[in-house]
Amino acid sequence: MAYKVIFYTCNNKIPIDEILEELRKNEKLEANFFRELELLQMFGHLEDPHVKALENGIFELRIIQGNNHARSSFFYVVGK
Repeated sequence: MAYKVIFYTCNNKIPIDEILEELRKNEKLEANFFRELELLQMFGHLEDPHVKALENGIFELRIIQGNNHARSSFFYVVGK
């Protein structure tokens, strides 16, 4: 079963665009980000070191490439 990743918008902006702009400065980090998104789409649930549970159903997607780190918050929508 494949899961769907949907990026939200806020005030007609897509916050992930800002993250991607920063990631483009480091090709390997950007590639790892998209690999982690693919894993999330394939399996739906990932654990450490890929994902860290924060609180109240919010999770953090963690991307590490050498000394560089990128993080993005997300949540699951159950039943959809």
